[in-house]
Amino acid sequence: MKKSAIFLIASIISFISLSANTFTDHETGLVWQDNIEAKKTKKDWSSAIKYCKNLKLDGYGDWRLPAIDELLSITDDTRYDPAIKKGFKNIVSDVYWSSSPDVSVSSLAWDVSFGYGGDFNDFKSGSYYVRCVRDSTNTSKFDSLIEYFAKE
Repeated sequence: MKKSAIFLIASIISFISLSANTFTDHETGLVWQDNIEAKKTKKDWSSAIKYCKNLKLDGYGDWRLPAIDELLSITDDTRYDPAIKKGFKNIVSDVYWSSSPDVSVSSLAWDVSFGYGGDFNDFKSGSYYVRCVRDSTNTSKFDSLIEYFAKE
């Protein structure tokens, strides 16, 4: 039993420190990259897509560049500079890429300014910030641990 308790405590500590790199939006169920790289990484559109596809964070490798509606879902029109939901730690009040291309003009893609929360399109060759997203799993690692120990 002692080993189980020690494992549980170590797992909880690991879970807490891992989640410091992300923000979970409980309204949408999306998990957002929220480490220091989210306010340092700037890329052109195609490089932003590749960056998210290759991102390994908190033990997950299924990150992607968010669609425009997903990116807009974390804006907060009651806030300004930054116009983002409370809870995010690493934010620049600037433009972040979405994965959504402009269907009218192939050289453009949609992005969001977190200075004021508006969306617009820009040339894909432009260099803007990148914040990756992933779908949350049905059960968190923490929930799985609780279920495991409840069975003992």
